[in-house]
Formats: sequence, structure tokens, C-alpha cells
Amino acid sequence: MGWFSSPNAIPRSLEAISVLTSEFLTSNFDSAVIAIELVNEAFPRNEDQIATLQQYYKDGYQEVRKFGEQSVVLLSEAYQSLGFWSGFMTPPQYSKVALDVVC
Repeated sequence: MGWFSSPNAIPRSLEAISVLTSEFLTSNFDSAVIAIELVNEAFPRNEDQIATLQQYYKDGYQEVRKFGEQSVVLLSEAYQSLGFWSGFMTPPQYSKVALDVVC
């Protein structure tokens, strides 16, 4: 079963983001981690999966921000055009968000 269709995948992913962020954004790592990528190379196959991914990005952003504003939240472009993401998760509501682009 794929990430988009498994009922436990997204909650488990958000939990993992929370655990990893709480660990790696502590003073023990002295600012060595500058970005947290929520998922690498997501591949949504339809509009419902894109909507699910967009909500996951917003929820994942909130998980990372629970531990501070110091890191960039990195989003996979999910094999969509750059124009597709224009206007998504923009300031002032969102800060330090970057797009990971597959070349």
C-alpha cells in the first residue's frame, strides 16, 4: 500500500517529523541542521493526492515550528511545475519555506 493510500502513513510521518525535529534542533547539534525536509520526492498521481500532500506540508510545517523558527522547512516539488507551487505557503503565515526541485 502506498504512502497516499495507507491510513497510518501520514500520521506516522508527522510523528517521525516531530521526533526527528525535536532531536536535531536541540542545542546538542549547535545549529548543524539548517533544514527539515518533510518528504523526499513525493509522487502524487492525481488531484486528491496533491491535496493530501499540500495538507501534509501544512501540518508538517506546524510540527517543525513547535521546536522553533531556526530551520528551513523543505518541501518536495512532487514532480509538479514550479508555477504550480507559486503562492503556496507564503509569508506572512509561513516563513523559511523552500522547495526541493528535482533536476
